[in-house]
Amino acid sequence: GKHHQESEEMQMRALKKATEEREKRLQKEKELLRAQRDLEALRTARQKLSTKVQKYSIFCKYLEDVVKNSEFEDIQEIVLRYKTLVRMRKDLLQSQQQHQEVSEQTKLLLDQYKAKKEAEMLQYQKELQDLQCLEQIQKDVCLWEGHLADIKNTTSKKAQELATIRTAIFSLFQ
Repeated sequence: GKHHQESEEMQMRALKKATEEREKRLQKEKELLRAQRDLEALRTARQKLSTKVQKYSIFCKYLEDVVKNSEFEDIQEIVLRYKTLVRMRKDLLQSQQQHQEVSEQTKLLLDQYKAKKEAEMLQYQKELQDLQCLEQIQKDVCLWEGHLADIKNTTSKKAQELATIRTAIFSLFQ
């Protein structure tokens, strides 16, 4: 019985150990699969980068030729010059945009100013027309006052003649 019990314990330990080893093996297989996938992804990325390097190698050769035929001493100077030019272009575009915004604001203010001055000009033209009309009326008043004075003179002469005629008629009558 004791031997049988020891045998069962040994079987249990062996089963437990086999189960643990199977789990470790499965875990190791999963890790291996994951590592293989990672390796494949890295190989794919390496291949893409290698293709890019080959594709862009002509630019390196071009830049080396540029260095040979220009005042630049190395490729780094060319890259720095390019970065400087890109930065300057960006600054110029920003400056241009700011100037355009200022120009648009100034144009808007100018349009408002023009509208205001046009309204003032219309008002002054109306006042000028009113003044011209008033001047014409004053001329007409002077003309009519002259006519009135003539009429009064004529009336007073006629009144004197009438008075003279009355006096003559009265003298004749008497």
